[in-house]
Amino acid sequence: EQLLQQTDDAVALSGRFGAPSFGGAGNCSGHLRRAQAGGCLTTGELLSVASTLRTIRTVKEWHSRSGGGASSLDSYFSGLVSNKFLEDKITSAIISEEEISDKASPVLSDIRRKIRTASSKAREVLDKIIHSSTYIKYLQDTIVTQRDGRYVVPVRSECRGNVPGLVHDTSSSG
Repeated sequence: EQLLQQTDDAVALSGRFGAPSFGGAGNCSGHLRRAQAGGCLTTGELLSVASTLRTIRTVKEWHSRSGGGASSLDSYFSGLVSNKFLEDKITSAIISEEEISDKASPVLSDIRRKIRTASSKAREVLDKIIHSSTYIKYLQDTIVTQRDGRYVVPVRSECRGNVPGLVHDTSSSG
């Protein structure tokens, strides 16, 4: 009898106000238990939590717009807890499953800024080297590339002893 009443109320609300979207909701209980126990969540798991929080918030907003009262479903809606603050913190800190934003923490932002500065300085030094009259005669080309995350300057194989540095690879064409 109670389930029939809930079904009738759900159909009536959906008919009058349209059905709310539950598309972003997922079962995050395992993620939340692990986080509560002090475990770490992956970026994908955090994005799943944010998506579920967004769905909860929009469903609660839908219920409020629908008048939000006197239905057998009210206890379900009142049991939903939204957290816009946490939802926003997660979505501003994580760009995708593969990338965390600089906004995630001041420390991360500072580390990335230092890496960019060091990379820029290394690039400047290499640009000076490839245009220097001392080394230009030993170079195959006046370009700087990257291999395996390291900056590389193409040195003629017969001149590699004249240029300080490591040999990362040798070209079959010389």
